[in-house]
Amino acid sequence: MQKFGLDSLRSDKYSSLESEIVKEKATTLGRAGKRLQQAVDHYYANIDGAGETHRQSLINEVTDAVWALILQREFSGFCHQNLEWITEHYDVPPEAINRMGKQPHK
Repeated sequence: MQKFGLDSLRSDKYSSLESEIVKEKATTLGRAGKRLQQAVDHYYANIDGAGETHRQSLINEVTDAVWALILQREFSGFCHQNLEWITEHYDVPPEAINRMGKQPHK
């Protein structure tokens, strides 16, 4: 039996809103993952023969992208083992992982 009161209207709106939130979370996670993949690709394409300043810049770029993906995953409800998940799915250089939480060298 179908209900025609305010409850049925409220649940339709919430499910539509929840659907939009889930779509937005998926989109932002995808963007953050793509940015990390681009940073990793850029790192490996340019690290050979890079001077120390450029090398540090490449490492910082990857580290920032890792942080962004970790935060986006946490905002989306994935609160545990984010760094482990990222290192399993992306070829993040060890230097970038070691830099996590440290002030970049200038």
